[in-house]
Amino acid sequence: MGFRTVKKNGRRDLHDAMKVPVLAYRDGIVSEALSINVRVHSKVADLGGLAGTSLQYAEMRERSPRLIFDTLEFTPGSGDVIAVSETEAYRLGAIEPIDGEFQTGEAILLSKTQALGYPGP
Repeated sequence: MGFRTVKKNGRRDLHDAMKVPVLAYRDGIVSEALSINVRVHSKVADLGGLAGTSLQYAEMRERSPRLIFDTLEFTPGSGDVIAVSETEAYRLGAIEPIDGEFQTGEAILLSKTQALGYPGP
């Protein structure tokens, strides 16, 4: 078994283990919900300040949520809304090119009041 096959199988196993059920709303249209699975990934980045100051006076942390989709199940589009629960939903922004069987979308976490408009699974 070659490296590519091992990597492909590993990514599939990771996705299967970490996926969560969600409802996907194409272009944010509430009447068109699809039941799918995604991986929610949050990347934390330290911004500003001086190197080595350990999150001091001029630094902040930014959370950049990304959602990872199995393209055999769903192909995401910019503007889609993904509801993870009744109070957690994301609007998709830029969508990265397909990478094997998966596609990643940058996401914006909606406020709890906005998320209430999109019923979760």
